[in-house]
Amino acid sequence: MGQLIRSPNTSLQDSLAHSLTARAAIWARSVLILAMVCFLSSCGTLNFGGREDVAPALSGGQEALREAAAELGETPWPKPDKISAATRLATLLLNGDRGSEEDPKRLTPDDAARAYVAEKISDAGAPGPAVRLVFEDARATLDLADKVLAAAEDIAAARLEAKLLSEDVAYLERSIVDLRSHRDMYQRIFAELAAKGETPLSSLAVDATLSAFSQSAIDIGVAADELVRLSRAERRKEERGVRSWLLGR
Repeated sequence: MGQLIRSPNTSLQDSLAHSLTARAAIWARSVLILAMVCFLSSCGTLNFGGREDVAPALSGGQEALREAAAELGETPWPKPDKISAATRLATLLLNGDRGSEEDPKRLTPDDAARAYVAEKISDAGAPGPAVRLVFEDARATLDLADKVLAAAEDIAAARLEAKLLSEDVAYLERSIVDLRSHRDMYQRIFAELAAKGETPLSSLAVDATLSAFSQSAIDIGVAADELVRLSRAERRKEERGVRSWLLGR
């Protein structure tokens, strides 16, 4: 006998409840997907059952970069002992004016330059031929810088993942530091050779050599900037891919 009539308020409540349920389902799905992404991304750092992580294979350019950068870090002279700015400041505060005096046990860059020149003179038998040996060492170092630059250009052309590109940038930055250190040392070495006074040094050859070191550092810096740009572009592409996957596009 009386048919049950649904009021407008009841229909509205049902619609709201259905809408809230649908939204809750969407949020639950999103949370689940994000949890899965976080879990999968952490799997690379987890070790299940003693499995060792496998590093991604390096491209030919990356292998060449690492090899050339490692060789560029080597020097034909004894490496000077490093002293930090904090140590210098502490020594100055403790010893006053005497803080500027060099530690007699510390191998300074000037000591390393003198030892290198003495070794070259000993090998050549005279200062004149020793100059040629010095320029040969400088040329060999610049050749390594060219290899670093060529490897960086190969890496840029390979379009690698953002993480790998960031690692390559670190090698390039280290190479720039090494090149500047080499340049400073050769400047000391040329001054030491000139101080011997037994053989004239061509100022043009010296200036050209030092300029070549500066230019190589600049060129590698440009290559590093390009890899940074590519790394950021690849990272943005990867982020867009993840967002598209999460939104089901």
